[in-house]
Amino acid sequence: MSNSYTEEDRKEIANIEYQDYTNSDARNHHNVTFGEKNTTLGTLDKVVNDEKTGLKMYVVKSDDQHYTVLYRGSEAPPKHGSWVDWVDNDIPMAQRIMSGQKGVTPQISQAADELQKLMKEHPDASFDVYGHSLGSMCAQYAAAKVTNPSRINGVYAYEGPNIYPTLTKDEKHNVLRLRGKIHNYVDPKDAVPLGYSSRLGMVGRMHKVNSKWASPIDQHMWGGYQWQDDGGLAETKPNLNEMKAAFSYYRSQHPKFSKSASGKLILDYVQAQYLSDALVADASSAETDIENLRNRELNDLEQQLSQAIATIKSNLYTLSSDEIDAVISAHGLTISKLKEKLQSTSQTAIDKASSISGDFEELRETINTGMNKAMETDSKLASGMDEFMDSYDLMMLMPPLN
Repeated sequence: MSNSYTEEDRKEIANIEYQDYTNSDARNHHNVTFGEKNTTLGTLDKVVNDEKTGLKMYVVKSDDQHYTVLYRGSEAPPKHGSWVDWVDNDIPMAQRIMSGQKGVTPQISQAADELQKLMKEHPDASFDVYGHSLGSMCAQYAAAKVTNPSRINGVYAYEGPNIYPTLTKDEKHNVLRLRGKIHNYVDPKDAVPLGYSSRLGMVGRMHKVNSKWASPIDQHMWGGYQWQDDGGLAETKPNLNEMKAAFSYYRSQHPKFSKSASGKLILDYVQAQYLSDALVADASSAETDIENLRNRELNDLEQQLSQAIATIKSNLYTLSSDEIDAVISAHGLTISKLKEKLQSTSQTAIDKASSISGDFEELRETINTGMNKAMETDSKLASGMDEFMDSYDLMMLMPPLN
């Protein structure tokens, strides 16, 4: 991804939204860092804390040409602000998503307005947008209202409900222009991100997390995410059958255009998205499996060696414990040395899997970047992509065949 940030870095950046910054911190240009290494993101430029709507938003300035916008998720009851978040925003949005009712709540609408205001104040700057939970819905809707997609570097939305059903036709077309730049992370074991029935009917591109089980709260707070040694994220493969169904319906509704050069390019692009997602998921799964196997072998080795050394010491009375340790060390058979050898042996396979995963991720980004630029300059292509998504929306409204 851009700026050489890993997936794990992005998650740590998103987590900044849960810091308790104040307007005083913004006036003093507080240094904002992320992750265990306290990597500097920039200085705090603005704090929005609207008691009426519940919007909590931070703006971090990297330099005059780039800003990061972070939307905070819901406050947990009974914390101050939780009533506005849950009763005035989360519950009404869940109802709208499930019913397909258009429109969003005041907090989410204000989130989009604040981003528009910021983009007008800094006309030469580019922006990254982050949000988690309710903040994810804010980020999704802010993207839907962006009219100049070239100024958005990326949108990173984590564990929030899918607001796509609540968007108007124009808003859906807007998010389509940004589709390759919007990264929407969904842990299927988390109960909060509801409404994701496919990879097409959503805001942005889905990163369906290949997660492990955690407690409900931890699951929601990234606790199920499986991180690789290189900072990559384990993802699951897309369902290619949903792509085939969308293609079939589109061809039936637009038989002439689907056979044109632009129509074929659109279908090729959607297919490339699905297949590149599948390649990334396969490679990340292989990398995760190798790392997990290595870690299990290291644990087994440590347990077995510890038990063997303890047995030797309890049965070999002629030598003291220190003398036995000295002999083991002299022959390079200490637990730490043997673990180093096993680690070194397995690292080659891990590095290879990581390299392949990185190559596929780069391919996926190249495909999406190229298509984004093409749609920004080719109105016919953009219009054709709109028609494809309109066709998909109609297909989803069709009653199932008996």
